[in-house]
Amino acid sequence: MLSVRSTTLIVLAAVQAFLAPGCGDPTPTFDASTAYSTGSLAGELVFRYKTLDPDRRNVREVRPARKPDAAAAKEAKAATKEAQAATLDDLIRDVAEKAASIPGMTRTQAIREVADEVGKDTSVSEEDRKTISDG
Repeated sequence: MLSVRSTTLIVLAAVQAFLAPGCGDPTPTFDASTAYSTGSLAGELVFRYKTLDPDRRNVREVRPARKPDAAAAKEAKAATKEAQAATLDDLIRDVAEKAASIPGMTRTQAIREVADEVGKDTSVSEEDRKTISDG
């Protein structure tokens, strides 16, 4: 008669042999709900703006030259791994790079829609909306 230990090992080996060939889907699928949208970027912009130190909420820098949309889209994927924006300029630059990755829209269209969404957000004061839109 087999011991409990031997029986357990045989059962585990059988279960592993049964499950191993079918583990996981061979083709990964992309969850469309994780893609950026103008609404999600507007919400992120407002949320992150509110977390900025008040003395860092002024736009001080001149915007750098635009990058091609493909390069900006590639950087947008890595942007979430970087440190949080330290100034409003950094925040706007980060959101603009992410906006370039929205499928079916140019960067300019996406940024305009994000600005429209922020303009409609009643949780943001009129002064703050002006500061953000001037950026």
